Amino acid sequence: MNANDLDRPTVEAEQLGFPPYFEKVALFIDLGNLYFAARKLSIRVDYTRMVEILTKGRRLLRSFAYAGVDPQNPESQGYLTWMKRHGFRVVTKHLRRFPDGTVKANLDVELAIDMLMIAPHIDTAVLVSGDGDFVRLVEAVQFKGVRVEVVGLAEMTAMALIDVADTFTELSELVPAIQMTLPPNGTRATGSDTATPLSHDSPSSFAAYETPAESPETVRDQKGSQYYPRTNFEGK
Repeated sequence: MNANDLDRPTVEAEQLGFPPYFEKVALFIDLGNLYFAARKLSIRVDYTRMVEILTKGRRLLRSFAYAGVDPQNPESQGYLTWMKRHGFRVVTKHLRRFPDGTVKANLDVELAIDMLMIAPHIDTAVLVSGDGDFVRLVEAVQFKGVRVEVVGLAEMTAMALIDVADTFTELSELVPAIQMTLPPNGTRATGSDTATPLSHDSPSSFAAYETPAESPETVRDQKGSQYYPRTNFEGK
């Protein structure tokens, strides 16, 4: 190595002519946090499209999704099954009901373990969450040489998490690209020759949709409970 090499600035792969595909990426989606952000934006997320947008043509090794599930509500498994069949590594935990009425299923530890374990095999970790508890995790992964990108709704994301991230992407700016769109007739195919109008007021609306973007809000309307990690936003 020439001594002058030590003074050369760091260059990105694209500057060297390498395509983005050489950059290995893993996605970590906090479904509870994303649900509340999407509800704030009044959109339903197209998860497949979101993965494409966040990957940006890079090589996706794994896309993890973390969610609490209600064992008393078998219908809540519908959207998780969809995600498993569409390439997501889904990690779940049963909800715990507390005497004060709150319902929680904290999966922070599971997400942290997965990110630390896969860190040696990736170049970039994309964290979709606004939870300030992940600040130390982001730092630990960065110490391993991994770039960490955080995606979230700024008003629901801890400032410390924004500050520690290599880049922060405002979720509201991605709305045109990641929100679920409908055919001109306003219906969505259900796997048969029939189509069901897209309406949360329909008592059969949950069963009619097989994509995860439709499941959370509908189940909340019908069951009156939430099966995500947090029933109320707990941004720090």
